[in-house]
Amino acid sequence: GNIKCDFNFIRYIDDLTYQFTSIKLKDFIDSYYNIDIDDDKLNEKLKELVKEGFLLPVIFGGRVWNSFLIKRYS
Repeated sequence: GNIKCDFNFIRYIDDLTYQFTSIKLKDFIDSYYNIDIDDDKLNEKLKELVKEGFLLPVIFGGRVWNSFLIKRYS
């Protein structure tokens, strides 16, 4: 199924950190776009990406994520 990434931004600064995170996130979504993987496994992979430091629930210094969700649509 298709993977859609929904962001709810409070605010962000368009700088290198944000750009780098966006690219990493796009790569993550693209890599699983056509792969048959269940939601639990997908969320585990997402947690691994978060632990690597590319995605944080809250980023300080002007870049704040209110929420991060990956929704799959069949």
